[in-house]
Amino acid sequence: MKFTINLHSNEVGGYIERIPFIDEFERVGIDVWINEEGKLIGLPSTLRINDSERTIDIICGNIVFTRCDDEGNTIGLKDEDIELIKRSVQKKSINNSPTHKIE
Repeated sequence: MKFTINLHSNEVGGYIERIPFIDEFERVGIDVWINEEGKLIGLPSTLRINDSERTIDIICGNIVFTRCDDEGNTIGLKDEDIELIKRSVQKKSINNSPTHKIE
């Protein structure tokens, strides 16, 4: 399957936004795509992102996980990516390291 902006938009139900600050996924090359207006249009909360002290963001609505090849093309996930995502999402919360501070 070829990944496109339209495919991502359909999956998240609106304009897409890549969120780069989830270290647990960034470290292994997983891209996280969400509906850019998820909070504004009242989509249900899906995942809470925490740093060592507090919740720094809440993702609302569907989430699409992908990776990129060496040329920057969006591609599918590896089996180990899927296992990592399942473990993280089942907790409904991800503890993020403080390397990416969100103000």
